[in-house]
Amino acid sequence: MLRSQLSLQQTEADELRQSWHASFEEVAQLQARLQDQGVLLTGAEERCSSLEVQVASLREETQLLATERNRLEKKAQDDVQQEHDRLFALQCSVCVRVLTQAQSDVDHPSLLSCRAGAEALLLVSDPVVRLLRDTDWKDTRALFGALPTLVHHGAEMMFLARAAAKNAPEPQQAEELVSASDRVANLLLSVTSVLPSDGVAAAECLAAVEHLRQLASTLLPKVADISREEIGDLVEEEMQRTADAIEAATQRIQQMIDKTRSEQSGIRLQVSEKILDTCQGLMDAVKMLIGRSKELQKEIAQQGRGTASSKEFYSKNHRWTEGLISAAKQVGLAARMLIDKADLLVAGEGQFEAIIACSQEIAASTAQLVVASKVKADRNSTRLGEVTEASRAVTMRTAQLVAEAKSGSRVVEEAVLDFSQLSLTQTKRVEMEAQVKVLELEKLLERERERLGTLRKQHYQLAGADEGWGDEVEQK
Repeated sequence: MLRSQLSLQQTEADELRQSWHASFEEVAQLQARLQDQGVLLTGAEERCSSLEVQVASLREETQLLATERNRLEKKAQDDVQQEHDRLFALQCSVCVRVLTQAQSDVDHPSLLSCRAGAEALLLVSDPVVRLLRDTDWKDTRALFGALPTLVHHGAEMMFLARAAAKNAPEPQQAEELVSASDRVANLLLSVTSVLPSDGVAAAECLAAVEHLRQLASTLLPKVADISREEIGDLVEEEMQRTADAIEAATQRIQQMIDKTRSEQSGIRLQVSEKILDTCQGLMDAVKMLIGRSKELQKEIAQQGRGTASSKEFYSKNHRWTEGLISAAKQVGLAARMLIDKADLLVAGEGQFEAIIACSQEIAASTAQLVVASKVKADRNSTRLGEVTEASRAVTMRTAQLVAEAKSGSRVVEEAVLDFSQLSLTQTKRVEMEAQVKVLELEKLLERERERLGTLRKQHYQLAGADEGWGDEVEQK
């Protein structure tokens, strides 16, 4: 009994021992796995720490990049603003130089032949009024776009005011117009010299321009006495009369060419033919311009009248109508004047300088007609493009005529100075004529010197009175 119990206990002890060994092995395995997990955890912690260092580094680098980007953006903005300020200052200085140069050129002798009506002055002054009134004089970016147009039209106003003054019926009107123009020029210089500004100088300049426009309005050709029914007909009739005048001038030039070829020879014939051929080309170009201007006027009247008639449209736009009529008259008058001077020239009684002056007059009058036509035309109009192209052709032909006149003058002078073919009697006669001409010029020079001395004396006295020289002498 005891042995069986001992055997059972031995068996239980063996089972416990086996169970203990199994548990010990399991604990060992768990410890090994725990050690492996510890190693993995340590590696993960190390990687996590490394990543945290990298993240911190990237954040620092990102912050530095953001700071650098802000610095570069601010620098770029500062550079752009500095460049804008530099360019704006340069633009202002250029505008001042342009206006100053225009002031010094308005009375240049080469511009004495320039003619333009008060209509052109009023048309050119419109954008000046608009810019002076609507521009923000504190905003340099707005001024950047406005200044070139303002200065361009402002300089044009100076020249057109002088030209309009030449056509004034009364000397007092001419003096007032010139004085008002000089005041506008000085105020424009003040406006462009100090920018940006509070706009006070611009307001003063605007008032001066309005005064100049009022004076110019008094010089407009008056059609107020014409009935409203006749205004539309008057525009069309004047354009047709101009076209007829150009056609008559063209026919007359052809007659002059035929007559010249039958009566002249040699160098004189060559010069006359070139002058007349160029005049013919110029008349053809003007004829084309008149025709296209008429088509443009019809388009303008059709687009602007609405349900009204053409006569009512012309009556409603009274000032524009006056300018159109005046411009058309000037073109016809200039064309007739050119033909008359060309006729005298080929007959040996005229001067090449007269041809140059007349061609410049045609260029000015046709330009005035184009300006009057453009002012109410649609910018995208095909007719307007045709008028502009025809105007360029007139300008090119005018330049050709001026060049031919100068060339012909040189050729004739060289031919006149060639005395190799003269006989003794002819040489003596030419010598006597030259002596008479020299004496006449010497006498004229003497008279002009006396006149110049008198003018200088008068200028000295007037300047002395203005400066108070006489009062200083009395005080001494």
